Amino acid sequence: MKARVVLAAVGVLVVVGLPLAGKWMRRHQPPECARDGLPIDALYRVRVDGGADESFEFCCIDCAALWLDQRAATGAAVYVTDEAGTGEVDARAAHFVRSSVVTNPVTGNRVHAFRDLSAAQEHARAFHGQVLHGAARPFGE
Repeated sequence: MKARVVLAAVGVLVVVGLPLAGKWMRRHQPPECARDGLPIDALYRVRVDGGADESFEFCCIDCAALWLDQRAATGAAVYVTDEAGTGEVDARAAHFVRSSVVTNPVTGNRVHAFRDLSAAQEHARAFHGQVLHGAARPFGE
């Protein structure tokens, strides 16, 4: 009889404890990309504000652009992270460079975002890239 009580108590602890332990372990995980679930490096983070309290984060520019294309999202505000370190920039005002530097080895993204044109041009010179204009820019004009 005593063994049954102990076994039942252990069973209850396992049933209740495992989900709590899993939640506790995931609590310290870095944010994940809304498209592919990869961890997001703060230097290459892209945020899409869809309105109505909807905000999505992405690991790179390519993931955000593909996600927006798949949803034919219109009116979404896109914010990229300035790689020179000045924080978030509205994508419409950002300068983009395609270079030899891969931001994420899984996605293969080579597009970089900068607030200042001079920083974009310097990155392009240093890493065999080019500043993107017109239709080549991600997220449109």
